[in-house]
Amino acid sequence: MVILMLTHQPFYIGGIEETSKAKVNAYGALFSFVVSFGVSVLYLLQNRLMGGRSTESRNRRPGNSSHDYEGVPTTAGVMQDYSLNLDLPQSVQEGVFS
Repeated sequence: MVILMLTHQPFYIGGIEETSKAKVNAYGALFSFVVSFGVSVLYLLQNRLMGGRSTESRNRRPGNSSHDYEGVPTTAGVMQDYSLNLDLPQSVQEGVFS
């Protein structure tokens, strides 16, 4: 779209002094987008052909549970200290904002 505007109606795009340089940059951006989009589509196709396994499941060590995070405590007692101790001003607790 930008390339078409630069080619046919460059006066509608403000701040561009060198139209030819802007067209070259627009083509470069288009090429970058098409290449990155193509690589992502190829990766998705490869992932589907390999059985749909994610990279995490391929790299997981045997014996680990699939739903546990290694560094995060999962017990409820750890987070109870933070549950309702907000120490907010009275106006915030009442819902009065100015």
